[in-house]
Amino acid sequence: MNNPEIPIIDPWWTLGLGLAKIIVNIYKDSDFFTLTNYEMKKTFYDLYMEKFEKFAARLNNISNIPEYIEIINNIRRALVIKNILNFTDFLIAYCQIFYFIDIIKEEENPKDIVYMLSQQEITINTTPDEIINIFNIVNKKYPYLVPFISKSGVFGFNTFLYLFFNGLFPIAASITPYTVHKGYFKGLTNVVFHDLLHLELVDKIYYISEENRDYIIMKELYNRVLEDKNNYDYDTLELIILFLYEYIHEKPIKINCSKNIGSFEMSLIDALVRIRSVNEEMNNEDFMRWFNYEEITTSLDKFVLDKMNDIKNILCQRYKNILSS
Repeated sequence: MNNPEIPIIDPWWTLGLGLAKIIVNIYKDSDFFTLTNYEMKKTFYDLYMEKFEKFAARLNNISNIPEYIEIINNIRRALVIKNILNFTDFLIAYCQIFYFIDIIKEEENPKDIVYMLSQQEITINTTPDEIINIFNIVNKKYPYLVPFISKSGVFGFNTFLYLFFNGLFPIAASITPYTVHKGYFKGLTNVVFHDLLHLELVDKIYYISEENRDYIIMKELYNRVLEDKNNYDYDTLELIILFLYEYIHEKPIKINCSKNIGSFEMSLIDALVRIRSVNEEMNNEDFMRWFNYEEITTSLDKFVLDKMNDIKNILCQRYKNILSS
């Protein structure tokens, strides 16, 4: 894949790309976690174990419930004795801590992500070997999940695309998570759950597989955009990356060059207004009605769809050989 660095400075597009590059390098260096020893093994273990201990310390700071302490100790033992660790092992470890933190903080409707992913519950009676079995169940079903362990768990649009087309799907993993959909998803586990909901949507079309033609087409398209990134003006490149993120992660659709796009997720408006030329063109009254009341006027709806279709047409003209394959 081409270098994912893009000449865009807005963090909504680029945040977390440095971490993403480390994650991809670990994934490839370990031959997708099939090797017992590899060059970046220590980097991986140190990085992800450090986060585990940080999250566990946060739990211990707000609670001294003996049952929780023993369960976390057993998860730690499982991480130590398992022969080859991978990203999903740590995702399970983190999510158990997040679940306990949410319960203690009395967050609304905390999610037992471990049970959701494995159909098994970790209790005080669950041994380290049984926890390893849960690790293996989850990895077999979701080998592409990776906990994204930046400070807030947030990743930029291009950061997601880079991970996704390297066969990984990022899941926010932070004890200070970003605000999701203006605070609709509250608590640590609900932020994770939010990303899993996106995974469910993405999997309907772009499930990660080299045998999935739709995934491969978009992967080739993204790679060609990276190859041509210096040939686009700043705003157009922002729009292209945003377009790909919107219709892969937020509202997955198949790109049909002979048919106009007719829908978008409302959060797209908040990203569009950050693009200088789009901001200048957007009717201020329309935007303020969206900003203050989350109301999308007919004219704003048309404006956004026109922008998306303009970008679709650019991609279809420039990469016709890919999108018509």
